[in-house]
Amino acid sequence: GLNALVVAKTTKLHEISSTLKKLGIGGNPKLDCKGRRVTFSKSLELGNQGN
Repeated sequence: GLNALVVAKTTKLHEISSTLKKLGIGGNPKLDCKGRRVTFSKSLELGNQGN
């Protein structure tokens, strides 16, 4: 149901956040949603460069 979907999304965001922290990218809780998106897109660019 809807709750399972919310939990899945929350878990995914937590995994992304943990991964970014391990990579030393972002992880600043003071950033708003827009700031987090920018940080995440930058990390994707870095990942693409590594391939």
